[in-house]
Amino acid sequence: MNQVYICGTYFHVYASILKELYRSDKTGKSLLILNDHTPGLENIIPALRENHFFDKFLVVPFRKIESAERNHGSFLSRVFFRNRAMIRAVEANSDIGRFESFIRESEINSFYLWGYPTAYFVFRFAGNYLRIIEDGARNYIIRIRKAKLLKRKYVLRTYIGDGFDSAVKEINLQFPEQLDPRLRHKGTHFNLKEMQDNLSAADNQRILNVFMKGEGITLNNRKKVLIITQPLSEDNFVTEAYKLSLYAEMIDEHAAGHDVYIKPHPRELTDYRKQLGRDFIEIPRSFPLEMFDLMQNIRFDKGVTLFSSGIANLRCITHKIHLGRHHIRQLLPGKKLV
Repeated sequence: MNQVYICGTYFHVYASILKELYRSDKTGKSLLILNDHTPGLENIIPALRENHFFDKFLVVPFRKIESAERNHGSFLSRVFFRNRAMIRAVEANSDIGRFESFIRESEINSFYLWGYPTAYFVFRFAGNYLRIIEDGARNYIIRIRKAKLLKRKYVLRTYIGDGFDSAVKEINLQFPEQLDPRLRHKGTHFNLKEMQDNLSAADNQRILNVFMKGEGITLNNRKKVLIITQPLSEDNFVTEAYKLSLYAEMIDEHAAGHDVYIKPHPRELTDYRKQLGRDFIEIPRSFPLEMFDLMQNIRFDKGVTLFSSGIANLRCITHKIHLGRHHIRQLLPGKKLV
């Protein structure tokens, strides 16, 4: 069976590579669809081609299309004809129509609980097998209440989200037992760590070729701390200056006696080398955190983050520190971290 993967981050692409390497049916082809969630993500396509991952590639700016439809679409289309308007907008602003026959003969894999990257396929390819794959902690925090679910399903007849749509047949998670009880019957096990551990040396190297872009990570025998940052200012939760002060404070409080390594989030625009005012080594932004476990010689004594869920997947960190959302004391007006 053909496979379609809808990805918007480097981790999504990495997980999709693992899925492709381990799928039992080797006769089908694969299509990687890249969303515009992470700026510049499409630049990874040549390396994926060169290392023979995926058969077909397509870039669909779902985020841009959804924003334009929300801001400029008519009231009638947004309220009463939103599904048709969404399909029309996606197909008018991308080349996805060229792949219609391929997609109809494929299983669809999306990392998105919300928005056009999944909603489009729910309605345009209603007969396909649709699988949601884990993106992070958000998969385990279901916020939709019964009243809203019923309204979306029976009144608005639109995309429900969070995996509740009947078109979503499977939710593939590392910890399916932690899924919301209402969805637990859809849960299956995403054995990320097992797949990583069983990679051949050749496949391990092919993956590193894609994400490292020829860069290396040199470690010494001194104590090391990994600081994992997040796009707090880019997502308008805090100011740029306050975000920089948070990470400077984090280094001052937790990195004494350690060499500092910083892994910036791929969507961040901050130039930490110029603006942070602390000595550190920067990890490439295109490097998914989970890939540290592919590099057997890498160990960190400490890992520190505000609330990044990616740190939970890492076995190369001895002591993990989650400072928590409450550590952020200067949110911009009207903003709330949940």
